[in-house]
Amino acid sequence: MTLLAINTATLGIIATKIQDLIIKNPEIDFDNPIKEMKISLIEQIVLIVCSTICLILFDGKNFNFNHKEFLLNTLLIANFIYSIYILWDTGNAVFVIIDEVRKNKDIKV
Repeated sequence: MTLLAINTATLGIIATKIQDLIIKNPEIDFDNPIKEMKISLIEQIVLIVCSTICLILFDGKNFNFNHKEFLLNTLLIANFIYSIYILWDTGNAVFVIIDEVRKNKDIKV
């Protein structure tokens, strides 16, 4: 949940900057970045749901099979690693925007 909160805050900063750029430079197309931002949030929510299901199954007494603990721990670790990757990708977008603005000094910010 914490990673989702951080990711959402970062996306809010990016969305604000994109909105400023769109207002001052309406010819720039930001449809793909906005679409990717939505996908990122959906991915984070799916990962939280998957993690919650894994934790419920982990404690479930009626759901037992060989290597249950190993499988569920592996899925939880994979969810965590992917969540960190999404957070890194979102944070990296801030620096991409900064670099693009620096390269294109004619873009009004």
